[in-house]
Amino acid sequence: ERLLPGLTPVVRSRFVRDLMVRLLLSRATAPKGKSNGIGLLALRVERLAAVGDMKSAVGLLRVSSVGSVDEQLGRAEIEGLYFQNDNSGACAKLRGLIGRHKGLYWQQANAFCLALAGEHAKSAMIADILRERETDVGPEFFSLVDALAGDKDALVESLNKPNGLHISMMRAANLKLPEDVIQSSRPAVLRAVALSPNAALKIRLDAAERAMMIGALSPRELGELY
Repeated sequence: ERLLPGLTPVVRSRFVRDLMVRLLLSRATAPKGKSNGIGLLALRVERLAAVGDMKSAVGLLRVSSVGSVDEQLGRAEIEGLYFQNDNSGACAKLRGLIGRHKGLYWQQANAFCLALAGEHAKSAMIADILRERETDVGPEFFSLVDALAGDKDALVESLNKPNGLHISMMRAANLKLPEDVIQSSRPAVLRAVALSPNAALKIRLDAAERAMMIGALSPRELGELY
């Protein structure tokens, strides 16, 4: 619990990154002793997500039942699915948890899933309620809800701190990712942008090269993009 948070998420060595992932996915017996309450599972999932290995993070959560009751882990799984462009999987998970968690993220994710299901009136209702907290939510969410409902004039001009939900909503709405999206140094974001058909090729290549250097994208995937 003391050492795992010290694993650096951005490393310029694929070998070091692969060793880190192997450690985090190890089946070794957890050490005995007094816990500080964070828990090894949460720490392992958080570090896997930090290095951009969302597939492994989601896989680790799915072999545990803790994500069904822990809000942080439940959100981590949904974010991991969004980053993998698995909207149906994310929305299925959300439906099982939305009655338990009521924060802003959950309401935004619920509005997105309702829009994907064609229930735009319900999605818009949630967005209207959230407008009272616009400074906490961000203008991009409201533009995306409008775009998903068919507003051709909806536009997201800036997205410099995106999460998986934002990336997935942009793709579903078929809106071009703004140039500042790659200001983020998060491996998961760089990988998602590199694989996003709704981003300009220059932005995708920039993201892909950076993602490959830190192990979030394979050389083969970079080659395929070129």
